Amino acid sequence: MRKERHAVIKGGFTLIEILVVVAIIALLISILLPSLNQAHAAARTAYCASNEHQFSLAVTMWATERKGVIPRGTGYFQEKDFFSPTIQWTQLVVRMFGDKSNYRKNFNRVPVDKIETFQCPQREGTHPGRFLDYVVNAIDHRGPIKEDGNSCGYHPTDGLWREVYGVTKIDLWKRPSEVVYIIDAAREEDNAYDDPAIGSVLKYGREKIEPWRQLEDITQGQTPGNEGLTPPLAYYDLFKAGHLPAYPEDIGPGMFSSRAALKMHGSGSNAVFVDGHVELIKPPPRRSWQQVMQYYLVKFGVFHAAKDNLTVLERGSRTDCDLGDPDYQY
Repeated sequence: MRKERHAVIKGGFTLIEILVVVAIIALLISILLPSLNQAHAAARTAYCASNEHQFSLAVTMWATERKGVIPRGTGYFQEKDFFSPTIQWTQLVVRMFGDKSNYRKNFNRVPVDKIETFQCPQREGTHPGRFLDYVVNAIDHRGPIKEDGNSCGYHPTDGLWREVYGVTKIDLWKRPSEVVYIIDAAREEDNAYDDPAIGSVLKYGREKIEPWRQLEDITQGQTPGNEGLTPPLAYYDLFKAGHLPAYPEDIGPGMFSSRAALKMHGSGSNAVFVDGHVELIKPPPRRSWQQVMQYYLVKFGVFHAAKDNLTVLERGSRTDCDLGDPDYQY
């Protein structure tokens, strides 16, 4: 008798079962993704803080070897048809990292885009290419200064902000452990009104660095064609209240042109203090722009003027009222 063969039908997944599995996977991803993003952000924050710690070590060693002076702002002004040979803070830092090249005649040659210490991945992801991701405190701790004959006195309403060029003594501040020295630079899109003619000066500085690097000596008044008179790395100095961190609604013409970041790392920005420690600075809640400015004035060493409603934008020209030693030899 002939036996019939019956095909064995194996069980498979139904469409509903597949959709259920896909839905479960999607749910798990939606739960885990924020945690992964937070972990990546925390890693970037830690990396940036580590780099800033390297800054603190370099500056502390520099100050120890040179009787308590530290580099401040950049002399990018023209005076008597030549550029001041002011020392720039990045060239002092790289010397402590072992780069003994002489950048004095053109500090724009400091390879900030080649040395990882100058980068912060959290900020670097907001613009193409690598560049300098920090700014230095070159704000005069006296606040706005008004010239009156031979005197240079603090004046909250009629005074002008002055950049501190070259090097200064740490003991300018009575409480150096409370004073920010280096802080995360603002994102380029948050620095859009410093100079309406060129837009973001931080972006301008990054994009215009190469023509300046071709110059042998900018101390003789050389400029690379139509690239402007300000050497690009000089834009990474803070020298007036308008450069302090600010909330987005306060950034614009006639107000803040922040060069320092308000919240580079979620709730705040990393900063190196004059005494060498690194700390995350969280901004206060915004009640008014004056209140926020007063908070950061204290952080940047302008202690006595912090309760006054100071101008945010005005800047004075270089005079005998300026602090710092722009001709310091190292």
